[in-house]
Amino acid sequence: MSADATNPTVVIQDEDGTNNVAVKAASTAAVGADKALVVAISPNNTVTISAASLPLPAGAALDATLTGGTQKAIIRGGAKGSTTAADVTSTASGANHQPVDVAIYDAAGNQITSFGGGTQYADGVARGTATGTLAMVDDGVNIQSALGDSSGRLIVAGAGVAGTPAGGVVSIQGVASGTVVPVSDGGASLTVDSTQLPAALVGARLDVNQGAWLGSTAPTVGSKTSADSVPVVIASDQGAVPVTVSGVATAANQTTLGSQTTKINDGTNTATVLAAATEASGSDTALVVALSPNNTPFQFGGDDRLRVGQESMVLFDTFEGAAVDTRWWTASQSGMTQTVGSGILTLNAGASLTSGNYSILNSTKNIRFAVEFGIYYQCRARVIAFANVTQEFGIGSVATNAAPTNGGFFRMVGTTLTGVINHNGTETSTATLATLANASYYSFEIFYYEETVKFEVSGADGVVVAEATIQIPMGQASFSTSSAIPAFFRTYNTGTAGTAGQLLVGSVAVTSMDSLPVFLDTSSLTNVASSASSVNLVTTNPNRKRVNIANDSTQVLFIKFGTTASSTSYTYRLTSNTSISIASEEWSGNIDGIWAAANGNARITEIM
Repeated sequence: MSADATNPTVVIQDEDGTNNVAVKAASTAAVGADKALVVAISPNNTVTISAASLPLPAGAALDATLTGGTQKAIIRGGAKGSTTAADVTSTASGANHQPVDVAIYDAAGNQITSFGGGTQYADGVARGTATGTLAMVDDGVNIQSALGDSSGRLIVAGAGVAGTPAGGVVSIQGVASGTVVPVSDGGASLTVDSTQLPAALVGARLDVNQGAWLGSTAPTVGSKTSADSVPVVIASDQGAVPVTVSGVATAANQTTLGSQTTKINDGTNTATVLAAATEASGSDTALVVALSPNNTPFQFGGDDRLRVGQESMVLFDTFEGAAVDTRWWTASQSGMTQTVGSGILTLNAGASLTSGNYSILNSTKNIRFAVEFGIYYQCRARVIAFANVTQEFGIGSVATNAAPTNGGFFRMVGTTLTGVINHNGTETSTATLATLANASYYSFEIFYYEETVKFEVSGADGVVVAEATIQIPMGQASFSTSSAIPAFFRTYNTGTAGTAGQLLVGSVAVTSMDSLPVFLDTSSLTNVASSASSVNLVTTNPNRKRVNIANDSTQVLFIKFGTTASSTSYTYRLTSNTSISIASEEWSGNIDGIWAAANGNARITEIM
């Protein structure tokens, strides 16, 4: 409220004093931005609104034509052209409908008052005049009614004549890629125009496309391929059919000897066949043959002699009974004893510790060495090795505890194992071969050849523990000055032993081989990283003579002859830092491997 007492003014605001109600001067129209006072009519008052107090828009209908209550709206047509406005009429239709009257006019403004014509027929009634909704056809000049049979099927008949068909002739025109129209003879027969097909085909049922089957509607004579020929079956009662065949063998390369025989001929040369006991000559033609790779081929030694695999056993003993068989062995000892029991020969059975004591067992049979034939020595033994004890075994000349004078043998000094050849007291040794377990038996093998001596040690599982070869020195005629020396075993103390050394032998065999071996000089080295899943170690190689596999992993390696190795499907089991040597005679195929866990490698050497 203003302070002017004469003309007081009042400002109307909302509760928080933010918006003031706008007041406009007379004749000034309100706009959307004006702030307005919101008012509401009290529900306690009645506000009367009439046409006079609330004028209707110009042209609005009044009560005379639009009333309340049950009064309905009246449709009124407007003036159009020369017509004047008038109420739309209606015609009652039943008790509940009063539809509006409708008239239809054509484009010229003429009212259409007549529809259809003729007679509307129901299905199956007697035929009347052909007008109205009957199916009609156009014959090019006139409109004709279509003809049907007593079942209502449309009758289609052509105008032509062929024979005397009841319904005339029907001409059917096909279209490319259209549906095939089946034709049935209805139990009778179809008449075929003989000018359309070869005479040989007229008069038969054409169940198939004969032209396509024969390859032509006018097949020709002469030789054809099987794909272009018609199958023919010869009757079972057919007589002999003469046959002429070209290109067959003639008397020049085929003879008859009671029954038919055939000579082998490459087109130019015929293989010679000689009578029994007739020796072949250089002029005889020969049939060339090859050995199947599936068979074991012939093997030849280093001297080109055919290896027939007939080795000769020279010495063999398994030490049965309770004493050494003196037919085969001669014992010599001092301060030590020998025993035989449970198939085991024991040298120093009394466990002597005294320096200089010895025990020797020599074969009564000398082993003869010849240049043409190799000698193979093998024994299965357990060497209990300790300091101040030397143990020797193989083929050689030994006596007491003195140095050998000839031979090739293993020597264990303390716990160091080597291979030795002795030529009249002059020795050549290998490097240290292996450190053996005192409690284990090993297979010790020596191969005596013309120019080399090979030493090999294998464990109980067949895995090669160590191998080495000594080349006979150029200044020596052979590894020994004697061609006949015995097999032997010897144990002796080189000093006072703290623990007794012993040599336990289960078996010994010496064999004269049928031919000298072929020494191999080609190898291929590969490394395969360890894997906990199966991996390929060596592929199939028919040229492989031997393969060595060394496991330098800390984990067990399972190797399998074949594919997909596992801990339950394997051929050999290699523990950490062990190896195996596999000859081609044992296996030349694929080898897979798997480790217990990935660690290290397999070091592989293939020898060809």
